[in-house]
Amino acid sequence: MSYKYTYTKKAVLGRLELEIRASTNIVHDLDYMTSLGTTVDIYFKADLTTEEVTALDAIVAAHVPTPLPEENATVIIDGPKSSQGRLLVEATLHTGIAGSRAMSLVTQDFSDRTTWYQKSNKVVGETLTDSGAGLTFASVHPHWINIYSPKLTYTHKQIPTRTGVFGKHADWAISVSVNGVVQATSAYTINFAAGTVTFISSQAGNTITCTYWHNDGVTHPSEFILVPPTGKKFTVEHVELQVSVGINLADTLRFEIWAGANLTAYNGFLDVLFEAGYGQMRADYRNARDILNAANLGQGTVAQFGELTKDVIVLPFNYIQAFTLDSAVGAIFRICLLNDTPFTSTDLATGTFYLQMT
Repeated sequence: MSYKYTYTKKAVLGRLELEIRASTNIVHDLDYMTSLGTTVDIYFKADLTTEEVTALDAIVAAHVPTPLPEENATVIIDGPKSSQGRLLVEATLHTGIAGSRAMSLVTQDFSDRTTWYQKSNKVVGETLTDSGAGLTFASVHPHWINIYSPKLTYTHKQIPTRTGVFGKHADWAISVSVNGVVQATSAYTINFAAGTVTFISSQAGNTITCTYWHNDGVTHPSEFILVPPTGKKFTVEHVELQVSVGINLADTLRFEIWAGANLTAYNGFLDVLFEAGYGQMRADYRNARDILNAANLGQGTVAQFGELTKDVIVLPFNYIQAFTLDSAVGAIFRICLLNDTPFTSTDLATGTFYLQMT
């Protein structure tokens, strides 16, 4: 994974790379850089700290675009561009919508409530309660959000939110402090389901505070919606459901499309509003039979590998014709468990949307 930092600056990439690598204030590894006109994208192999970003800003600001000896030749890269201003390379091989951005967006895991982040609430600086041994401290809320869970598959700055704006991992980050001093994550472990923090060494007598996100007491916490950003459209070509062999489908999985208003007007997605015309499509999958009957190209099984302990069944929902979710008409895709009961006996229970954004 690479982390991008964009600047408006005319640059000589070879010289700028030397200047960045020479900095003692940036410890994370530079991955690569690209330049088009006066736009410079700098990619690092890890997310930079605030101090590193400040150092990078200073380096770019001070950069003088003088060619290195081997860079005297002028190279001009230009040609047809997409609606986002990017070059269309080998446009004749483009099989999607010209100027679109191809994306695959993955839902939360419906077997793990700590991944149900979209309707979570933020708590800032709560004072945790000592269990009595000075090691484990408890919150008033269980069901903390583990945004770095391996069950969540999101690239940097591409986490779908309920507003149609893509977030990044840091937006749901947990911060633990002892007497007002933020602690390194190596100093403690978190039980996200229980909402507790356990320290490596005793903190008896200290004040432990925490900032975190949770979905305790939230109405329909399992709800996940796919919302195109303002002014954009999602063209959905293909949807897949991935579940582990042996999964217990403990609840009904609902897929539906809404359009004609906005998220506020949908008011909790009430049945009366669905019937009033805002609901465009609904499918309830009560059990394995319902899912197999709808996955019209059959199933494939992926053998257990890596951290998975079971084989995974891939259930493709292939549409005869791609459909479009247009932000202009308030179109969204909604998925939820009707009774918010997580699936069990599984490593994996997610959905993947393969789409283009225009």
